[in-house]
Amino acid sequence: MPSNAQTPILPGLPTLSTGTAPRRWWPLAGPADGIQRKLLGLVLCACAAVALITGAAVSLQWQSLENVAPAEARHLAPHAIALIALTGLAVMLLVALVGTRWARRLSTSIEDLHAGVDAFAEGRFGTRLIPQGTAEVAALGRAFNAMAETLERTTFELRLESAMAKEAAAQVERLAFTDPVTGLANRASLSRLLRQQIAWATASDRGFALLMLGLDRFRNVNDSLGHVVGDELLRLLGERLQTAVGAHRVVVRLGGDEFAMLVDELDPAALGATARQLIDVLGAPCRIRGNELRLSASVGVALCPKDGGNEETLMRHADIAMHNAKEDGGGTFKLYAEDLNRHSVERLAFEAALRQAVESESLSVHYQPKVSAHTGLIEGVEALVRWKHPQLGSIPPAKFVPIAEETGLVVPMGRWVMRQACEQLVAWQDAGLPAIGMAINLSPAQFRDPSMLADIDEAIAHSGIDPTRLEFEITESMLMQDGGRTVAMLRALKTRGVRLAVDDFGTGYSSLSQLRSFPVDTLKIDRSFVRGIAEGTEDRAIAHAIVQMARTLRLKVVAEGVETDAQERVLGALGCDLLQGFLYSPGVPATELEAMLRRETDRGEYCAQAVATLTGLEVKFAATNF
Repeated sequence: MPSNAQTPILPGLPTLSTGTAPRRWWPLAGPADGIQRKLLGLVLCACAAVALITGAAVSLQWQSLENVAPAEARHLAPHAIALIALTGLAVMLLVALVGTRWARRLSTSIEDLHAGVDAFAEGRFGTRLIPQGTAEVAALGRAFNAMAETLERTTFELRLESAMAKEAAAQVERLAFTDPVTGLANRASLSRLLRQQIAWATASDRGFALLMLGLDRFRNVNDSLGHVVGDELLRLLGERLQTAVGAHRVVVRLGGDEFAMLVDELDPAALGATARQLIDVLGAPCRIRGNELRLSASVGVALCPKDGGNEETLMRHADIAMHNAKEDGGGTFKLYAEDLNRHSVERLAFEAALRQAVESESLSVHYQPKVSAHTGLIEGVEALVRWKHPQLGSIPPAKFVPIAEETGLVVPMGRWVMRQACEQLVAWQDAGLPAIGMAINLSPAQFRDPSMLADIDEAIAHSGIDPTRLEFEITESMLMQDGGRTVAMLRALKTRGVRLAVDDFGTGYSSLSQLRSFPVDTLKIDRSFVRGIAEGTEDRAIAHAIVQMARTLRLKVVAEGVETDAQERVLGALGCDLLQGFLYSPGVPATELEAMLRRETDRGEYCAQAVATLTGLEVKFAATNF
């Protein structure tokens, strides 16, 4: 930088020279040349004045000696003049020395100030000056120190704010591109990776594959064990995936139960081997909080550029392939093909039609009877939802109920079924039919819904039903989730006077001690144990154990899925209270169930009349004989 270059330290302050002049042998030379020149001039003027005064004194003395002094005095005159001259010269040198030292001190103070400004301009904000010299220069040094302290403090604050801003930016980056549950990359990160990979594939004329992985029936984990266990399972499976593919590949969690990754491979056989490896990794058993969980996975594969040359198309096609693999039963993989797209469009149309049916309340409720194992009479019914599609006809519940659960439609659908069932039971009672019970299934989503209790209260109040005639069925796996909340919810239901039944009992591995903590009234033996009960001793032993457990807890036992007379006989001998299945009737519309109840009523009245007639004849016969 040139010696005369000037750098403003702060706006509004005078610009100070940041150049450094070289030191010279002349003591008055330095960076403050203007001030030094003035000082030098003053010193020289003082010396000249002393010289003039001394010369005048010498001249006057000489004249006085020449005019009045004797000859011997004139002999001494040169010595006197020399003494006067030497004295003048000494005074002149003293004045010059004092002036030089004073000027040097002032010059040093100014040079120190100049060096401080140079250091400050170079970023050494800790520089401080020792105020010295004249009052004006010392004040300037103190002003410099105050300015330096202010700037040092401001600089520190700016650096701190800058560091905090960088940390905040890094945190925002992590939050924007990291999944909070698993710590893996998220959907936004995959979007960025896909754009980069597509650009690379286009430039290099090479392709890659997008693999989308979905856990099969993961919803059951959340519904039965709660979201805390579900999140831990997702973290564990995410770690397994990252370990399996290595650190050089990015594993992405898209959300829910879905993961994704990019693979530089287009060969179908190699992609199939990779997909099967990932399915095996995800399918290995996991032990979380005392629960051993084993899930299958479905993988969808889309190729770039064959199946899509942009991010949106590639993601959509991989998702279609994955859901097609799920619909095939899960635990497999699918490569995207055009016919899968047509199938996906059909599914969307199916979901839209189901949503419209739920919103327009165009579904129907059928009722399957529960028959007493002792009398053969209907003691209760179970409400079952049915859907008749305008074009496709009757849709099996196994096809549309899972879709309702996936889309969240099961909550409004269950609410509507509850209301219809309560109103129907009241209508049968008003028609003079026997007082029977009404069983209604509660889905996991309904059981978790905050408005469930309010929905039940509204259905009871609106229909005017006797709540003791209502029985709500929940699955055994639902009992095992979030025990404290489940018990509280069951007790809240019991305060309304309704009955509670455990559906599919025997499949959830609950124990006697666990059952004792739940305020339930009925156990329903799962149909998987009823199916082989007439032939196999194992199923019979399980059913017998369930009946004995129920007897210990003073619970009723219902066996569902009864289809043969042999099953009926065995279950009756084991001590089941109620039987339900196709042997008696499938789910039928309310009108058919009403007809069945009327036939039973008529048959009961006929039997009662016959008994009365026989009793009268016996009395008459006895009187005649008497």
